[in-house]
Amino acid sequence: MVNPGGVVCMHDHRLDKFPGVVWSATHFLKKNPNFTVQEKVDSLIVLKKNAASAGRGVTGGDLMGARIAQALNKLERSLKKRFKF
Repeated sequence: MVNPGGVVCMHDHRLDKFPGVVWSATHFLKKNPNFTVQEKVDSLIVLKKNAASAGRGVTGGDLMGARIAQALNKLERSLKKRFKF
């Protein structure tokens, strides 16, 4: 749980190497407008909570979506590696 004024830091926020982290951060920000990007330096992104949340920040559906996205990203990397495209 993050109190208003608190921050969440995520590392490996690079689309070229870790698309799942970028997807997760983007999805989280869309669903939680009370968070904003405070800072982004290299592959570190800092999200700040500006106000209290109305509900759960992350749901079971969010976790399932993240697992599916991770599996698809792994498949894509594997295919690119094997077929050099």
